[in-house]
Amino acid sequence: MVPYSEKGKFMVDKTKHLISPAPASLIVTARYKIPMTNWAEMIREILIALPDWRLVTQQRQAAKFVYFPLYSWERENLEKLKSKDSRKAGKKELELLEQKLKEVRKGMPADFRVLLEQHLPDGVIIKAKCAPAMYLLITKGIEREFHEQSVQEARIECVDFVEELMKGVLGGQEITPPTVEPLNFLNLALLLEKARPLEIDENWVSAICALNLLEISVNKKLEDLGESTDGSFDTRYKRLVVACKAKENRDIQKLLTAPFYTARSKMDHAGHIHKPTPDETKIIVKYVSDFMSELFCKET
Repeated sequence: MVPYSEKGKFMVDKTKHLISPAPASLIVTARYKIPMTNWAEMIREILIALPDWRLVTQQRQAAKFVYFPLYSWERENLEKLKSKDSRKAGKKELELLEQKLKEVRKGMPADFRVLLEQHLPDGVIIKAKCAPAMYLLITKGIEREFHEQSVQEARIECVDFVEELMKGVLGGQEITPPTVEPLNFLNLALLLEKARPLEIDENWVSAICALNLLEISVNKKLEDLGESTDGSFDTRYKRLVVACKAKENRDIQKLLTAPFYTARSKMDHAGHIHKPTPDETKIIVKYVSDFMSELFCKET
């Protein structure tokens, strides 16, 4: 395999928008039938294909590899230290790993795991997992914010890595294609974890975020048109209707649907009672998305 540090597939970030992804949303998972019955032989083939990786844990039916490129002198020094003091060598190895993680491209594959799920007469069923360097940086508490485009591309790159290794190197047959959880955010994940006693979920978060954008959109549009943002929401929206008609020759009277804004108040103050279903959340998100698109799209 060509070292992913040298491929340069996604070397440039085209956005400055930083996000904090939840670790689970960075892990690519897939299942393959591998035409090998010897577990040790399979591990050897992986190590041959990944010369800059280190086998950090190996059990009877599971193994974990991490990207750990070392200069020859670094390897020699570690080996010398291991012969004298294995504990110091282990500590030094961890320090080196963290140092390397800070140096490598954040989106490149850096954590690869295989789990033997089933023995077959002509091979084995393997679950493979891959995560980028940013996953290790987050879980080790080193770094948590990354460019949004880098996060998206890192997930794609890990998919390519898994397919190339499992199919190209090990000759595997795909059983379950590489998949990754929807992109979640670390701050949101932490909030939802702490909010479990309130019995709210991601549907509530998505719906309330969308519904609050209604008011923000109205205020922003009023500012764009040079109008006041004083008064209640009803007062502001009526002012916006008049301004859009006068300055943009557009009638937005029926653009706002009252039940949606009413729903916001209920969910804002009693989210543990008024919780939207997944289908209701989709309706809310689509409505607000359409509302914003229409509001900020001038007629030509």
